[in-house]
Amino acid sequence: MFTIPGQLNAQGEARNYSLVPLVGGVVGMLGCFACPNLTVGGLWWVPLLLDPGCGLLFGSVAIFGIISLFRPNQDS
Repeated sequence: MFTIPGQLNAQGEARNYSLVPLVGGVVGMLGCFACPNLTVGGLWWVPLLLDPGCGLLFGSVAIFGIISLFRPNQDS
């Protein structure tokens, strides 16, 4: 997630990453919000954890974020 924008594609342009894997979890979250059952509405965060795309995306962001905290600063 953090290294992709720094890389160049075949045309020499900066690469980007896709947020499409979040779609399944966000749709499930919206479905929980729309459900009239209060128990299901209170569990709005569960689809974000159970959806494989969201889980992998959030997990990789967390891992890369933790690694970047411990990596020495190379700005100089």
